[in-house]
Order: sequence, then structure tokens, then C-alpha cells
Amino acid sequence: MNYLNSILSPEDVDDIIDTFEEEVLLTLDDNNVQKIWEYLQKQNIDFAEDIVIQYADLFVLPFEEFVERFERLKDKYFANFVMYLAFHMEILEEMCEN
Repeated sequence: MNYLNSILSPEDVDDIIDTFEEEVLLTLDDNNVQKIWEYLQKQNIDFAEDIVIQYADLFVLPFEEFVERFERLKDKYFANFVMYLAFHMEILEEMCEN
């Protein structure tokens, strides 16, 4: 979780620790989290912090799998996906189902 400590406030990291099971937290790999974070930044997702805080369990997916599932969501939810996602982050739960 070192990478999360470098990009999030201590309060946000505490929220993740309080929300997710220890198994998830121990599975978070700094290199993988960093790759996913950078991918989200390249997608112009300026609410990436909220995604990490609410859906940290998605960051245990291998980077390639995360990207594949994220791209499927983009295809499913039309061209203006980033704006739609900003108001409907619950659709990220679909990534857990695939």
C-alpha cells in the first residue's frame, strides 16, 4: 500500500483500510496499483481517487485484466463514458462480475 500512501491522503488510506478486508489489502501490489492509476489518469479520469477509495478491490486485478474489463465498460456505456462514470461509479461493480 506504499503507492496508495503516496497518492492519497492519510484519511483516504484509512477509509480503504476500514472498508476492505485484510485479504484485499494484502493482495494490493504497488506496481500493479501504479499501472492502473496511470491508466486511469491517461483516460482523463479526474476522480480516480474516488475510484480507488470506493473500489480498491478492483486494483487487485492484474493490470491487463483491469484494462480489458474497463474497456468493455467503455464500449457498453457509450462514447461519453468518463462523464457518465463520474455520476454512476457503481457500474464499476460490473468489472467484478466478468
